Amino acid sequence: MGFKDQTAVVGLAAGLAVMLAPAAQASAPAQARMASKIDRVFTSAMLGADVSVLERVTGRAAQNAASVRYYEVEGCSVQALVTGGKVEALAMETSPRCTFNVDAVVGGDAIGTANIIHFAEIFDNFQDGVLTADCLMMCGNAVEPSIQYTFNVGRRAMTIETVMVSQPDAAEQWQKAMVDAKGRDWVINASFNCDHSFDRVGKGLFRPAQATRIVVWASPPRFACDGPRPI
Repeated sequence: MGFKDQTAVVGLAAGLAVMLAPAAQASAPAQARMASKIDRVFTSAMLGADVSVLERVTGRAAQNAASVRYYEVEGCSVQALVTGGKVEALAMETSPRCTFNVDAVVGGDAIGTANIIHFAEIFDNFQDGVLTADCLMMCGNAVEPSIQYTFNVGRRAMTIETVMVSQPDAAEQWQKAMVDAKGRDWVINASFNCDHSFDRVGKGLFRPAQATRIVVWASPPRFACDGPRPI
């Protein structure tokens, strides 16, 4: 290749770089906006806000069921408990992609990133919460029971949750301890959600569990201990 040919190739490459640069620069802010949408949902200010404020970020709900609205945000499943038009709680199934800084929502610096929270660190730092479960016996095939731990963080509250089938040994041992002491009917009726005398046993068993779902509450929740969870 002669000198003139080389010069032409270099000139062509430089021209393409100039042409492509604005497109690359234009796409960067869009990517940044997309990456921050979950963080814009999970903020302290969003808790207690009018649902219209939430939906400016999320768009319209994909589904409504009673007081719970379901959203798809950047491929993540987000739920909002709405009471009187206000956002009472926000929940999300966590993953490396679907995560947020929990401390930015509830305040402090004791919890960290949603997708790497383990029950052990929460049990150690927030000891006054309550341990509950959707079901431990006679659950049927239509549901995927889970274990939840709800605790207060200042003016806010939070629930961490893990699918029970991911902790079969721990769930079985917790169930056995209660059956031995209280009988099968007591466990089938989920009386452990009202009587928390077995929480200490459960906390010892579920320490290795990792949270698969996070719920952040505008204020400490009040719901019937023997009834279904509102979100």
